[in-house]
Amino acid sequence: MTQRPNAHSGSAGPKALMLFLLPLPLVAVLLSALVDGEITRLLVTALVLALYFGAAIAMRHGMDQEIQYLSRRFAAKPPPPVKVLASIMATASTFMTAWWLTGHSILDATGFAIGTLVGCVLFYGVDPRRHAGTAGVADRDAALVLAEAEDKILAIDQSNQIIRNRELSDQLSRITARARSILDQLQQKPAGITSSRKFLTSYLDGARDVAIGYASTHSKTSDEAMSEQFRDVLSRIETVFAEQHQRLIEEDVMDLDVQIEVLKTQLDREGIR
Repeated sequence: MTQRPNAHSGSAGPKALMLFLLPLPLVAVLLSALVDGEITRLLVTALVLALYFGAAIAMRHGMDQEIQYLSRRFAAKPPPPVKVLASIMATASTFMTAWWLTGHSILDATGFAIGTLVGCVLFYGVDPRRHAGTAGVADRDAALVLAEAEDKILAIDQSNQIIRNRELSDQLSRITARARSILDQLQQKPAGITSSRKFLTSYLDGARDVAIGYASTHSKTSDEAMSEQFRDVLSRIETVFAEQHQRLIEEDVMDLDVQIEVLKTQLDREGIR
């Protein structure tokens, strides 16, 4: 299976810097007003600059948010419309600049503002509105189960980035790859999603908690006994994931109660969570 991008990786890149560059000429206006003692012009310029840079920061956040969302396999709902808000803020900034600072008429300022809005939409686009990975999953509750399961997988991926032990890191990678395969199977056969809740919550919760716990402890100490306990728990989780995935492939149904209590007991006994 092709590994999907981490939802926490990637950035908006140089494209996001364009809105930061757009208002830079106003810095000269601000300094000029300061030198000349024009308080009103100084305050208006400062307000416009703040709005411009606020739009740039919001746009960068919206672009990063979009990258994270589109890198996900499943998502219960699309992200908030931050890029649209940033475009509106840039539009307002342009209108204020044209009307208040450069003396254009309201009609001309409105034209510049509309041009800015159109330019932002064409250059940056709007926020994604589709529901990622929910095609064929009509039940919103079932789609939410998949989205929450992916959140746990991504949390394991994040913890795995901290772990320096190659063997244990590879184990976690295999577990998350298997978990994603299970989610793929459930998306193709949505009827099994509802009955799979217990498996997805119990085992993924256990894998996530143990990964976070070990990563946090491992970053402070290199306790070999702790690593051995973690290795044993991961082996148990990896085995059960493989078994459940095979059952899903062969029977289209999961035996949800198999070894769940055993795993919970082991996680509590090892004290890694």
